[in-house]
Amino acid sequence: MYSVLLFMTEEEDVNRILTETRELYMKGMSILNQSNEKLHHAHYKYPNNSSILLALAANLASTGNIHDPIDIYNKILEKDEKNVYALVGLARLKFELNEIGNSVELAKKAIDINPQMYDAQMFYAQIHLTSGNIPEAKRMVEHILTQNPYDELANLLNDRILHLERVKP
Repeated sequence: MYSVLLFMTEEEDVNRILTETRELYMKGMSILNQSNEKLHHAHYKYPNNSSILLALAANLASTGNIHDPIDIYNKILEKDEKNVYALVGLARLKFELNEIGNSVELAKKAIDINPQMYDAQMFYAQIHLTSGNIPEAKRMVEHILTQNPYDELANLLNDRILHLERVKP
């Protein structure tokens, strides 16, 4: 196999790579669609199961569908207003819709309910960093790093914050 690759032209190699990438993408989409079908079936069978609803909302959101997952997260929160996974999922979707205030409020509520929830903490920091509230982003990242100083994502965010603090006029 490798000896054949050594004698390929750049154009042949690029076409091979793009073909393989398309095939992998199609396999991924096929798997995602199968997953969505199974979750829709499970939702039909167990319409009020929060675990099924959370998985369905996450899968739908990963396909670019925003409004159906919002409805699902709201349905979960009607039943259990303290479901931190629904709160963070909804916060992410509200952020995508540029509803920054709602997004911050939902992430903060998840943190208030479960102060150790990493996803809520990281997303809360990212929202504030993206929206320009560097002091609040820094506060949350420092909090995360006190829990785990080797957290790669938190350290990346911290580096970004330090850079922004240096270049800020």
